Amino acid sequence: MENTTTQTNQKFSAANKKSLKVGQELTEHGLIWRKLQDGTGVWRYDFRMNKRRFKGVLGKESEGVTLSAARNQLKELKAVG
Repeated sequence: MENTTTQTNQKFSAANKKSLKVGQELTEHGLIWRKLQDGTGVWRYDFRMNKRRFKGVLGKESEGVTLSAARNQLKELKAVG
């Protein structure tokens, strides 16, 4: 069973990511990194705007999605939201 504990106010550093167990997350201002079984992670988003909730997947690190790319995608989503 996965442990989905979310850790807030943690930087998305390599050390913090490595210290997580599979299924655990780091989150910052609506941007989420969840550790996958292969040790990499998936970038997700979850935020509220105008009384609506927006959540979804931005992409996996193994597919080339970086922190910068995830932040840019989140910024675009919030601008459209």
